[in-house]
Amino acid sequence: HLFRTFPQFDEGQLSTMRNEVVSASALAKVARREDLGRFALLNAGEEATGGRNKEALLADMVESLIAAVFVDQGIDAARTLVVRWLGDDIRRAASDPSGSDFKSRLQEYLRRVNAPAPSYHLVENGPKHNQKFTAHTLVNDNRLGWGVGKTKKAAEQAAAQYSLQLLEEKTPEEMA
Repeated sequence: HLFRTFPQFDEGQLSTMRNEVVSASALAKVARREDLGRFALLNAGEEATGGRNKEALLADMVESLIAAVFVDQGIDAARTLVVRWLGDDIRRAASDPSGSDFKSRLQEYLRRVNAPAPSYHLVENGPKHNQKFTAHTLVNDNRLGWGVGKTKKAAEQAAAQYSLQLLEEKTPEEMA
């Protein structure tokens, strides 16, 4: 769909758009909007830990429903459902094909200024059922930025976003 709808974008931009539109958080947002969690059959433990609102479970439900429609009714029905559920996200991603994958954007920025790729140092906090992660972005073993999230990926994205913000505020003299 993206390839045919947005022929003006290169492969990298289309890949970024796809990743943003079908990310677990984007699909979970669809599931919440459509109130799909109420249809989940959960065991008592999963129910007790808030399973109906878990991002991974909700995202899996959306993927499964799209696949079920495809198997039962074919590609056209599945495409209609995808566009109905994700059309706004697709249009939003097309308006900024660089996307919100801040880790990739930071890596591209560092490559443009001939700096090495970043690495991330993660620290876990809190009990297993309610963990928070803090990520520090490192470039040449120097801390650049940091971020916090409920998942390792979210913390790294937040750290990369903050790092980008800090780098983009620097003057060319400060970069030297």
